[in-house]
Amino acid sequence: MKTLSFMCLLAALTVVAFAQGPSDADIQAAMERGKTTPAKKLWDEIKRKQQYRINRAGFGDPIEKKILILSDLDRVALEAAEAKRQLREISVDDIKRNLLFGVMEVLLEANCYNNMYAGSLPKWGPGGGVHVVLKVDGKVVQPLEKGAGQSDSVSILPQEHGVVSRQGSMVTYTPLYRSAIYERASERAWFTFPALPIDVKTFTVTAISGEGKQKEREVENPVR
Repeated sequence: MKTLSFMCLLAALTVVAFAQGPSDADIQAAMERGKTTPAKKLWDEIKRKQQYRINRAGFGDPIEKKILILSDLDRVALEAAEAKRQLREISVDDIKRNLLFGVMEVLLEANCYNNMYAGSLPKWGPGGGVHVVLKVDGKVVQPLEKGAGQSDSVSILPQEHGVVSRQGSMVTYTPLYRSAIYERASERAWFTFPALPIDVKTFTVTAISGEGKQKEREVENPVR
């Protein structure tokens, strides 16, 4: 469970009001969703509704960026799904004790699909100082907390390309670049924000690289 400092919460309250926490009935319904839906399918359902691509990888910006937004009830469902996987009993009271309500989790995922540009990836990851803010009704909302997510890479049939040269009896090989049928390297960072009231229909998520470059996307409030 994440612990947020009182001063951070107070600072957030001066910008936007907290959304009300879910009722016991809503928590119970979210728990049933988690218990009856396999974890992978649950993640896929959430992604279909609440994952947004900020930009595709392309000329001028080889790093694709996506954001995934989790509401209180999404987090309840995921917690219930994990409890079921572990054969662990869980109740509404357990959820209320162990989960902090009134917050919204934002996952920033940065993907590089070409090893030649992999050097640009860390600038959009937690180790490179990436930062995320929300823009709500013209006001900037800073995260209450941030943390590193999982980083990983995939490479299918990788090949190294180079040049073989000969000088007399000596043969040398100089590697030039690496290619693959498919490759991807990913960095992820989590950011915790105050949940927004239901009357806020949309807001803007702005990702800021370690170098100060900005990318943003308007999204829907998951609390509705």
